[in-house]
Amino acid sequence: MARASARIGKLMEDDDDATKTGDAAAAKPNGEAPVGNVQLHWTAGFLEGEGTFAYSSSLRISAAQVQLQPLQRLQALFGGSIKRNGRPKKGQQTCHAWYVHGHCAAV
Repeated sequence: MARASARIGKLMEDDDDATKTGDAAAAKPNGEAPVGNVQLHWTAGFLEGEGTFAYSSSLRISAAQVQLQPLQRLQALFGGSIKRNGRPKKGQQTCHAWYVHGHCAAV
């Protein structure tokens, strides 16, 4: 887990550098600084492995896992909310999920 956290931290540093140099691909839904290409690539890979895409009355994207840091990164990039997924059973870790829906999910 420490290696994964270090890699995520490195990706975030690389992405900050890319954003500072103008390597930006898409605007954030809240009108803040655009999301950089490295961030978009990380997001695509993360959601491909951990994410769920659904449509009922509106688009909904979610991702769940025990490590909170990647979910917080998604929330910082695209908004949405993070919730705990129930109570862990004895011997299991707490699982959290990030959700975004509607207009924010479609941007």
